[in-house]
Amino acid sequence: MSRPLPRTTSAGSRVQLGCLSLAALWVLDGLLQLQPAQWGNGLSSRIAGGAMGEPSGVAHVLLGASDLVARAPLAVDLSILVVQLGLGAVIARRSSRRLGLTCSIAWALGVWVIGEGFGSVPSGFAMLPVGGPGPALVYALLAWVLLAGGAPAPRAIAPAPQAAERVARRAALAWSAWWLCGAVLQLVPVVSLGFKMRANLVSAADGEPGPLAALDRAEARLFGSHGSSTTLVLVALELCAAALPLLWAGASPPARAVRVAALGVGALLVVFWVGGENLGTLATGSATDVGAMPVLALLGWMLPRHLVRVPRLRVVEGGASSEKLGPFDRRVGAGLSG
Repeated sequence: MSRPLPRTTSAGSRVQLGCLSLAALWVLDGLLQLQPAQWGNGLSSRIAGGAMGEPSGVAHVLLGASDLVARAPLAVDLSILVVQLGLGAVIARRSSRRLGLTCSIAWALGVWVIGEGFGSVPSGFAMLPVGGPGPALVYALLAWVLLAGGAPAPRAIAPAPQAAERVARRAALAWSAWWLCGAVLQLVPVVSLGFKMRANLVSAADGEPGPLAALDRAEARLFGSHGSSTTLVLVALELCAAALPLLWAGASPPARAVRVAALGVGALLVVFWVGGENLGTLATGSATDVGAMPVLALLGWMLPRHLVRVPRLRVVEGGASSEKLGPFDRRVGAGLSG
């Protein structure tokens, strides 16, 4: 008679922590609605401001939404607070996690359309280094990735190996698609390659504390003087980040290459979050989220290298034998045996 040994929780714990981190982000975003800047017409003004430069159809949608919000700003603000706190609570509970993740996708897409003006994609000004094509879209992507983990049984430590593999595949797809999209958006010219980056940075400096505003203006001057070359450098970095999952396409990725790639991408996300997103505009007192880069970092944490499992052994009368392994299981098993 076989007796299962305790499972390793490496893959499942990351899925579990990913869900709890997303829940915490929704709770934090909800609490940000309590800032005094959100109580008046701040939200309606931001929605109306997002209509600038957009095609007429998109602009009419945003201006209509802004008018509706302006009629009852406090009620809208409290409604957003309740919804986002509720999403965090529902996602944090295992029994209701799938419902919470599904609802968070719908809510995030609504925020992306109305609150972020489609991430400024229709206007051509969306750029990954400054948070484009929108933080809310990354929230939706992360929830979609985590949905593949299924709903673990109440006493299960981790999702099944097959579920972890599905999460890994979705994470790799979402990660590469996001960075490839960023590279494409970077190459869409608005007047010139450097102009829209400069315009984004000049706009981002408004309302920021002195050091961040000065950094934005310095970056804007750099892009104004060397727009083409700096844009091409950013595109090259984004393409390299998009190719990160390819490190795990082989049977045994070099450990040093994995560490260097992870550190490089982590540094790039920090640079974009500080120099492009201004720490998610948290210092202005009017932020509604933490920005795209922290959520993108969480998505990167879910990539295949982190979602592998040690083969689960079962004790049998004649010794130990391993169960059927998936591709990520075989990879780790080979590394252990070596």
